[in-house]
Amino acid sequence: MIAAGLVIALIVLALAALGVALAPLLLRTRAPLSDARYDRAVYRDQLQEVDRDLARGLLGPDEAASARLEIERRLLATVSAADVEKPSRPRGVRRAALAGIVALIAFAWAVGAYLILGHPDTPDLPFASRATEDESAGMPRDVEGAAARLEARLEADGGDADGWMLLGRTETALQHWDKAANAYRRLLAFAPDAAKPDVEEVYGEMLVLAADGIVPPAASEAFAVTLAAKPNSQVARYYVALANAQAGNAQPAIDAWLKLAGELPADSDMRTEIERRVADVSKSAGIAPPALPPPAAPQTAKP
Repeated sequence: MIAAGLVIALIVLALAALGVALAPLLLRTRAPLSDARYDRAVYRDQLQEVDRDLARGLLGPDEAASARLEIERRLLATVSAADVEKPSRPRGVRRAALAGIVALIAFAWAVGAYLILGHPDTPDLPFASRATEDESAGMPRDVEGAAARLEARLEADGGDADGWMLLGRTETALQHWDKAANAYRRLLAFAPDAAKPDVEEVYGEMLVLAADGIVPPAASEAFAVTLAAKPNSQVARYYVALANAQAGNAQPAIDAWLKLAGELPADSDMRTEIERRVADVSKSAGIAPPALPPPAAPQTAKP
């Protein structure tokens, strides 16, 4: 009697679940969400490859910095890119029939397997003892929660270079610009002297993003430190020109942007942004927008 009641209850629950699962197939479907995780993995591999080429002497410091900057910007773009869902039209009777056949096969297999192998008398597992799927894969379910816990730990014990760097990158990926800027500011106390110009560079950029595109004095100071050690820093030069434009110094800003644009390849996102900035600043200053210089030749991998 108990076994029969269990089978009936199982059938009812399975049919209800199948109805919920088949409803989207019978009505309409959605295109799969774009998954940027694959792109991020590729870009991280590219960053490691740049570091290896620099260590082997295949790339110079300026070439490696330029390549790393472009890869990091594309990596950040994959974080902020929005996934798109588009409804599609009904698939028709053939799709519904196929989905129904597959569902019935799965249902029959599940019922048979449970009747043979199942143990209905086994007690349930407490929630505290269950490992989530994301945790078992090494990926926290709540990235923001993980970042908050990391920040609390770092604040409690003072932190270290690796911890503040990880927090800064995580908050950047989450587009928490204020928190990212704070993490990089704290990192400056631990970073080696050789790495501090790079940290100042990203710290200044986070300050600009946190200020909705305005270059605050603290960011200008960070970019000045960067340029003192790295005169060819493209990021720092771009934002120094932006600060000039925001201060009303249109022509120096345009001249700096044009010079920088000539060092960038045609497909550079920064070059596209420079073109837009030059047009806007020229219009505000009442001058004709100059054409950008020819782009730099794309870099080819050395043998």
